[in-house]
Amino acid sequence: MEKKHGSDVVEDEELEESENIIINEVDGLPNLHPNYQQLELEFDIEKSRSDTRSIEDLVRDEDLPTSVIVTNVDPRVFKSDELKHEIQDLFKQFGKDATFQYFRSFRRMRV
Repeated sequence: MEKKHGSDVVEDEELEESENIIINEVDGLPNLHPNYQQLELEFDIEKSRSDTRSIEDLVRDEDLPTSVIVTNVDPRVFKSDELKHEIQDLFKQFGKDATFQYFRSFRRMRV
């Protein structure tokens, strides 16, 4: 008799849990992550921290590299001024004051 009562309790708990789950009709999966409330709480904690940096702070950071190294540059680029100008025009779309250094023996270019 107790075993039946114990299984009834388990069935009642499963029924309560299934009542709180919303199933997405499209894919049959629950809409909420099982740890959704915990994730939301952690996000609120991180959001309230004062030592986090914004994207603007990171972009203006002086520790960021100021140049890009382009590797595996086609050897024809080093011989043709026309190809050099084409590549330079591509990079100048992102910054008019870009400078270029070519390292033929390494097949690299520093922008």
